[in-house]
Amino acid sequence: MGVKISSRSILVGIKEYLLMTFGMFCYAFGWQMCVLPAGGMGGGAAGLATLINAVLSSVFPGSEFISSFVTIGNLIFVINCILLILGVMIVGWKFGIKTLYCILMMSVMFNLVEFLDPALVVNVFKGVDAWRLLMVVLGAASCGVGIAVSFMQGGSTGGTDIVAMIINKFRTVSYGKVLLMTDCGILISSVFLHTTVSMAT
Repeated sequence: MGVKISSRSILVGIKEYLLMTFGMFCYAFGWQMCVLPAGGMGGGAAGLATLINAVLSSVFPGSEFISSFVTIGNLIFVINCILLILGVMIVGWKFGIKTLYCILMMSVMFNLVEFLDPALVVNVFKGVDAWRLLMVVLGAASCGVGIAVSFMQGGSTGGTDIVAMIINKFRTVSYGKVLLMTDCGILISSVFLHTTVSMAT
């Protein structure tokens, strides 16, 4: 007996994937158009990718290869692929197609948003006191909306979620603690990088 697929279920599926696409755009927009131009930083795969990109850019200044191929979006994809492989090897295949879609779409959106000029957002806030703080808050809100929309459709951005699953295979640690520890590690590393770059210049 074949599986019947109704037109309603098809429309619901299309709506879910469109919303996840929108969510990943919101995440990429908030990160690259608000948080980074304001000098902010965050955690997760996006934070780690930003950190690696900054390190490579400081080690190889002016490199066309880094600026063209080792983008934050491409690094996010590589990081998530490595984590997915480790996750499958250690905890088994517990990742749905929607998670894979969100991971791919996040990388695509980061690369697309990179073509936008951050000055479009910066110029709106620059005349306001504490404009950097306002941009970081706006960026965080945009990222939060993007993640929430994706979660509501059953998607996940991977990254530190996969790290939490791997750690929970061996130790009973809450996801919140794992996310906090990994994000703090990325943020502390970014502070050291900023200090090192400042001293070098």
